[in-house]
Amino acid sequence: MESKGLTEADAIAEANRYFYKKNLALANHDKKLLSVFKEASQDEASVSLGCDKYESYIMNSIKILKDNESDKVVIYNTAKNGDYYKTLDNTEQKEFSKNGWTKGVYVISLSNYRLKLDKIEKKIKEEVNGKKPNIRIINMLKKEREEVLLKFSNINQKLNQLN
Repeated sequence: MESKGLTEADAIAEANRYFYKKNLALANHDKKLLSVFKEASQDEASVSLGCDKYESYIMNSIKILKDNESDKVVIYNTAKNGDYYKTLDNTEQKEFSKNGWTKGVYVISLSNYRLKLDKIEKKIKEEVNGKKPNIRIINMLKKEREEVLLKFSNINQKLNQLN
């Protein structure tokens, strides 16, 4: 689908650049976050997602982005929200400033998994207590819960190894 000479991919990329630029304008120059960014760039588990305007890395649904012009850093939780990533709140950001990239990613990931588990539990209860419980849906939700619990357990073990 083209509009005004832009392909859909170009339009999405332009919208993302605008979104990142807006968040970077709100960011402060934080030397601790620059240090966290450097740690992310050196972490073998982080995946590089850079482009010409900024560098970014992602690990376990946590994305860290540094603007190449201003050196401002923003961290996103890609597991939350909808169309656009959610920037971390102050408490979450302090987790990274205090404990660094890897431990911060693990702590936020565990929080994300807890939220997913709560949603799954709620759906299971709704289905079980419904007028006509669907066993197939209940079993699917239980399987999803097991998968999330396994991921939670793996991240928890990695976090414990850091401590």
